[in-house]
Formats: sequence, structure tokens, C-alpha cells
Amino acid sequence: GFTLIELMVVVAIIGILASIAYPSYTEYVAKGRRSDAQKALLEASQFMQRWYAANNTYQTSDSTPAAPTLPTGLDRSPSAGSGSQAYALTVSNATTSTYTITATRTVGGPMANDKCGNLTLTSTGAKGLTNATTGYDVARCWK
Repeated sequence: GFTLIELMVVVAIIGILASIAYPSYTEYVAKGRRSDAQKALLEASQFMQRWYAANNTYQTSDSTPAAPTLPTGLDRSPSAGSGSQAYALTVSNATTSTYTITATRTVGGPMANDKCGNLTLTSTGAKGLTNATTGYDVARCWK
């Protein structure tokens, strides 16, 4: 048989291992969700390039300039039916020659408290972040 002290030592060791492993696991999952959002941003960027090829502008019209709405499936990450929504994608700052696509963390979603904040991608391919925690930069979050 086991004594109570031996059992408590085993429980303490398991607790220590869990306290080390859990943060690593959660960061690994967050990194995977950010990768999904980056993929979605690139797909949305391809949609915008096709829009420009067809309309010779990134706007919906010259009389009432606005950014085109992303089609269903390109407006979220992960795409519809692939789990709970972590990011919502929107096009902003659309002009005749530029745009910015932002992957905004969904309120109450699995990435709501992600330290990398929201991911952005411009028409020139420049990657960026908004609302990131200090110490989290583009190089770290766009891996």
C-alpha cells in the first residue's frame, strides 16, 4: 500500500508538472488560432485583388466610396462550421489604390484575451497589430 505522504508527494509533482505544461499548451493553441487568422487575412487579400481586377478600384463605387463586404466564409476565422469564431475580418480604409484588412478578436471568443491583439494586413502586404500587449510585436505574433 501507499502512505498518505507518498500519495501527497505524487499529487504535488503532478500539480507542478501541470502548472508548467498548461501555459505552454494554451500558447500553442493560441498560436494555431493566429495562424488560422493569418490564412484568412491572406485569402481576404486575394478576394480584394480579384475585386480590383474586376473594378479597377478597391471601393464599391466612386459616388459613395466604401470597402466591399467580404463574402461569407472569408469574414471570419476559423471559417464557418470550423468551430467557435475567434476573429471577425473586415475591410477598412479602402481607396482606389489601398485597403486594410483587420482580423478583430471576437468579444467572448477563444482569443478575446490574446496578447497579440488584432492582426492587420494592407494592400502592400504590410503586416501589423492593433491593441497588442507591450512586448508583443509583429515578428512575434506573425510567426
